[in-house]
Amino acid sequence: MSLINKARIRQIHAQLAPIMIFPLLLTVITGSLFQVAALTNNVDNFIWLLDWHRGKFGRINLEMIYPFLNAFGLLMVGTTGITIWLQTRSRRKLPHEFKKRYSKDVNQKQMGIIDAVIIGGRRTGFRSGN
Repeated sequence: MSLINKARIRQIHAQLAPIMIFPLLLTVITGSLFQVAALTNNVDNFIWLLDWHRGKFGRINLEMIYPFLNAFGLLMVGTTGITIWLQTRSRRKLPHEFKKRYSKDVNQKQMGIIDAVIIGGRRTGFRSGN
């Protein structure tokens, strides 16, 4: 995957995640609270929770599309999030594989220099003078 695609995936995720958190939280909270009302035999007083859970917000009735919008948003955020996570995992693996492969041929000081180059100088205790 090219660098442009990685940046685009992060951009899509950054735009969708804040937008999708509200309807998903609303669905989870209202569904859970309605279940509590059902368990306590108090459904009649909390029927409005079920309306919100389904996407009926007073005069605005989104019952027909609300579940599909929630599902689409969750799939997009989940897919982009997993893709970003997999990309960061593969980047973290590289130095360890490199060290395993080449550590027999170099001494400890050289390994520190290699780590600094690969990881960008973030190795704990690495000093350029040593």
